[in-house]
Amino acid sequence: MAQAEEQLGSTNRAFELLEYAGRLYPNDATTQFNLGIIYGIKGASEDGIAAFRRAIDLEPEFMPAYLNLGLLLFSIDRVSEAAQVFRTGLNIDPISLPMYYGVALAEQKQGHAADAEHAMAFAVKIDPEYVKQQAQ
Repeated sequence: MAQAEEQLGSTNRAFELLEYAGRLYPNDATTQFNLGIIYGIKGASEDGIAAFRRAIDLEPEFMPAYLNLGLLLFSIDRVSEAAQVFRTGLNIDPISLPMYYGVALAEQKQGHAADAEHAMAFAVKIDPEYVKQQAQ
């Protein structure tokens, strides 16, 4: 229902429904993940980070939560933390293209050119087309 509200353009109503669902189902990783997304959209970064971390605590192999946590951290210039989250995701899924790409971007932003090139090389090996699409 919250997703339908969001698609209809009622982000505030979607947020209210997700917060309600979060109270009803505090141990549901998908609900926490969705809260993380909506908090990020609303600019409540710390709440978003907490929700993504909660989703990961509840379901340690929930790769979208790692990716979105890393992206949120990156977006607020917590780049070192973002790189660590992306690397943790790679420990779970060692061929995750978005994670390698995230590591590459985070390392590049920190001035670690060799680490960025290494991560990008792995991404290109896995799927050169993905890397081309991201660069556009």
